[in-house]
Amino acid sequence: MDYVLLTGDDADGSSDGPDLFAGLDILLVEFWLAVHEEAVAREIAGSPVDGWVVNSAPSAVPYLLCLADGMGAARLLDEVGQRDKSAE
Repeated sequence: MDYVLLTGDDADGSSDGPDLFAGLDILLVEFWLAVHEEAVAREIAGSPVDGWVVNSAPSAVPYLLCLADGMGAARLLDEVGQRDKSAE
């Protein structure tokens, strides 16, 4: 089965394809940052978070990079690097 991603031009003749993708990047960044912040809050409160703090931050990184927020991506990756000691 093949999947085709329709841009605004393909779907209805409008030219909002790049705006649509930027909007999706924003929504996905907000989602993953909310997951990350909730996991950190639960961890601080003493609840088990089962790796959500370490896993949620890298999930936001591609969307931050698409939005040209390299500093935000670097901050999250640095936080993960300080927490995740699996490479040691």
